[in-house]
Amino acid sequence: MNYIGENELLIDLLATDYTLLSSTMNKIDIQNGNEGRLYIELHFTLLYSEVCRKIMLRFSEIEEFSFYYNQSHYFYNVEEYKLLKVGDSFYLSLDPFADDANNKVSSKDQDFILCGKVEGFAQP
Repeated sequence: MNYIGENELLIDLLATDYTLLSSTMNKIDIQNGNEGRLYIELHFTLLYSEVCRKIMLRFSEIEEFSFYYNQSHYFYNVEEYKLLKVGDSFYLSLDPFADDANNKVSSKDQDFILCGKVEGFAQP
């Protein structure tokens, strides 16, 4: 895997060269790391990126997360998302509430992670 960026730089890259729009999430990996700290890795196949086809996002310093699955829905196409810096934290929602502005967190957002650090890696 090749490191592509973290935090604010990654937000910019995911808005341009590595967009998650219309991507497919292939895998969620939740790990219990040192001292009971969680790490979450999300693996995506990108549709619109000319740079690479697959990326992995690694979230650490997890503050809160929630993902919901129901077998009547296909796992997992990303139709919309928001990735924001919120204070000293970073917030990703893969199912943002449609009536809210994309630049703020909503209590109606679904499938989200709130964390202190997010890193991106291109996969071969």
